[in-house]
Amino acid sequence: SLCARLLPRTAHLDLSQADTLRYYLDDRLRSAIELRRRLFTDYFRQQEARGPITSGFRLINAEGDGLPGIILDYYDGLIVAQVSTAVAEGLWPLIRKSLLDLSGEFPAPLRILERSDGAFRRAENLPARRQWFTEEIQEAWFLENGIKMLCDLEGQKTGFFLDMRNMRELLGQVALDADVLNLYSYTGAFGLHCLKGGARRVVQVDRSSRALELARSMADANELVSEYHSVDVDEYLKNESQQFDIVISDPPAFAKKKGDVKSAARAYRELNRRALERTVPGGMLLTCSCSHFITEDHFASLVMEAATLAGRQAQILSHHRPALCHPVALPHREGSYLKSLLLRVY
Repeated sequence: SLCARLLPRTAHLDLSQADTLRYYLDDRLRSAIELRRRLFTDYFRQQEARGPITSGFRLINAEGDGLPGIILDYYDGLIVAQVSTAVAEGLWPLIRKSLLDLSGEFPAPLRILERSDGAFRRAENLPARRQWFTEEIQEAWFLENGIKMLCDLEGQKTGFFLDMRNMRELLGQVALDADVLNLYSYTGAFGLHCLKGGARRVVQVDRSSRALELARSMADANELVSEYHSVDVDEYLKNESQQFDIVISDPPAFAKKKGDVKSAARAYRELNRRALERTVPGGMLLTCSCSHFITEDHFASLVMEAATLAGRQAQILSHHRPALCHPVALPHREGSYLKSLLLRVY
């Protein structure tokens, strides 16, 4: 349980000014912008770009950037905010003003949309809220590794899963001539990276027909072609016998509270068994978990048990955490919720 949320003390602040909350918030935002400027140099200095541009990233990662309860995701000028705690609710007007004051630090005109509608707000008895604080726009396109992506302004989280960027880039590098199965595909970003990397075929599977319509729009914008199956993943895996060179399994959190761990473990074990069975010998499986209550070691053990049940062996090629724009505060390591394994399967 969490008994308190503290704003961290910042060693380099001039203490004669640090007693003003506005100064502290400005400092945190400037520090966050400077980190992203280093991580995404080609976007911030496009006239000197040396490679494919990424213009979508997390700007503020709550405790990781010294602002508990605040998530700010940036999509080429659009900031989508999630305010999840009562303390953050009080800070949000000041943060908004600071963002607008710092708008000249960004390469694109700044717009701000608040989408504070998550479970954390309900837990603190805060009402759901959606509000534009600048001119409203209907669509928010951005680039990820040079690929055109669409932020779903009505969709999950802030509209896109920016934490998976590094994993998508990696799979694009190993997808040449591969048949790819993308489970829980949402809007298909993994599949687009694989297609851009030369995949022969990509099958996108998600129960949401709306998400797959957005996936089609993104594929069309990039002049790429996928196959789409609007069906429950469990049903698809039970009925599909074909094997693929690359299988991607990125499900929603199966354990949303501590009491869910036992049932979540069964679900992860069964999902990975079926995913391993759908992977050709010598192929790759990227398997992920965003369940906070499933540790990295526990998840790896569940995948190992799944391999035994499937009669398969596997090598771990890499472990992955969220993209670098999702820093974690050293005293708040539980903020690192995402874990994944890239396996070579036999």
